[in-house]
Amino acid sequence: MQRDIITRMKPARLGAGAIAAALLGSVVACAGGGGSPGSAAFLPPQAPAAAAAAGEIHAGGTGIASFTVAIPPAQKSVRGIAVAARRDGAGKALTKFFAIAASAPYCTGTSTAGLTCTLELKVPAGSESFTLASYAGSDAKSKLLAQVALQHAIAAGAIDTIDATVGGEVAYLQIALAIAAPRTGRTAAIPLEISAADARGDVILGAYAKPILLSDSDASGATALTMRSVRSSTQAEEVVLKYDGAGLHEATIGADSATAAAPATVAFTPGSAAIEADPPLLYVVYGTAASAVAISGPKTSKPYAISTSADRFGDRACTGMIAVTRDSSDAFSIASTGGSGECWLATTDAKGHAGSIPVLLCDPGSTATPGPSPSPAGSISVTPSKVALCPSSGSNACDNDAQDVVVSQSGSGGDFTESDDCNASVATVAQASSSGDAATYHVAAQSSLGTCTATFTGSGSKATLSIAVQQPGIIINTRNHLR
Repeated sequence: MQRDIITRMKPARLGAGAIAAALLGSVVACAGGGGSPGSAAFLPPQAPAAAAAAGEIHAGGTGIASFTVAIPPAQKSVRGIAVAARRDGAGKALTKFFAIAASAPYCTGTSTAGLTCTLELKVPAGSESFTLASYAGSDAKSKLLAQVALQHAIAAGAIDTIDATVGGEVAYLQIALAIAAPRTGRTAAIPLEISAADARGDVILGAYAKPILLSDSDASGATALTMRSVRSSTQAEEVVLKYDGAGLHEATIGADSATAAAPATVAFTPGSAAIEADPPLLYVVYGTAASAVAISGPKTSKPYAISTSADRFGDRACTGMIAVTRDSSDAFSIASTGGSGECWLATTDAKGHAGSIPVLLCDPGSTATPGPSPSPAGSISVTPSKVALCPSSGSNACDNDAQDVVVSQSGSGGDFTESDDCNASVATVAQASSSGDAATYHVAAQSSLGTCTATFTGSGSKATLSIAVQQPGIIINTRNHLR
């Protein structure tokens, strides 16, 4: 049985900025824990691994999308669910309505204990856009309660199971902009695509237990979100980023929830699409051969330049971490000078067009995540404040099973005590080192899935770290098996 990713993100529609942001969150941490702050185990959409290996994706034929939907007792107002599938660019959607009741042959359980219904729709093999919609009555003419959109690749001759729940507590988030790098000089209304799943990885259809809070780092007024919070999957479909066309280096759009294992972000970089990098993301390992990158653009002029320091990136620039060698007017070699983490390179052309290249740095000899500047006296900082890992052993194991966090407090001398409620089979937290007013703690996932909280105590102050051990590389549960 294979697990795959389901998400509303559609790479063909995303600009370079959104793709880079998604990739930065998906590259496996180096050296078993030297990953960058805030990196999550989320991956971009892909076809089911087993079916793709067999050459069955996009090979014609049909497959079955099987939605396993949990309806808790508190959601008994849901009397019907419609499943719709539409191929991108195609016309009429394939739709099937299911009446939800304990007596239905595709449902198990009771209305008082909760129902689990298996809703199947036969569709052409390939990538399909699906919509789940819940209704208050037993037919599609009744009141619409909620809906959620997602995308999944269906294998020919296979049943792909996609797990969902009606209502739930948001544990995992992923966001994308339909266009992350629009042209400057024109106004735009750009949909923000939001995916939310519970602790089991099931897509949430309907109300969230706690709202998803949205943020926009742009203080210039060039951008504005139509909503600052969403309380349901239906509202999540309606969020738009408005852009007035003004020059803007970059804005970070974020989503978080009080119950989420980690926040999600995406970069908005208007005008940056003029300059393109190949590859769009660099993964650079210290001590290995330099990575080659080529710069191009349909309306740009050689020679191009790559800078490791740019004001627009602030402390996220690659200053002191990357060495750039020009090989030609449009080709460069990129090498690490040491250290692990994320940074950004700035690209320009002869006409002043600007672009960017995200870089993930890996130093196999380094185990500590670069620490932040000391916090103001009297407060403790934990960076990152949330970590999402996968188990170190068992069927859900992956390489992203550990991460270092930095705890700091001005004047503390790096002296902290740590306590946590982590089950020994879920995660362990141990101090790895200390330097000045900061200490590095190593968070290691164990064999079981679960969540817990670590508390750090310093001089008259406390701070917490949220830890989630989850299935690898997923935001929504899916299963694939050949018939």
